[in-house]
Amino acid sequence: MVQSIGKAIPATQARVRFGELLRRVEDEPVLIERGGKPVAVVLSFERYQEIQQGLQRTRHAHALVRASRLVAAIESRRGMVPVTAPEEVLRGIREERREKSAPDLR
Repeated sequence: MVQSIGKAIPATQARVRFGELLRRVEDEPVLIERGGKPVAVVLSFERYQEIQQGLQRTRHAHALVRASRLVAAIESRRGMVPVTAPEEVLRGIREERREKSAPDLR
């Protein structure tokens, strides 16, 4: 999903009216220009987090696709002997992390 950027303002105006800028970005991102050219976008922290989470999900999805392709290549070289699915490997890693981070109740 591409969100359009709100109003563009000059860098000088952003500096002079910084408080107003911070209030405005709660509603929509603001493009900062210098010499009529875009130099920055100011957005709310909430929107920034949403973007970061979306990027992380995309990276994970791409990693699973690459891992699946690698598994297929390995299996074809091994004469179709099955390899543990990437999802199962990741599940095992997560479980191992949980076990290491959980307090020892012995």
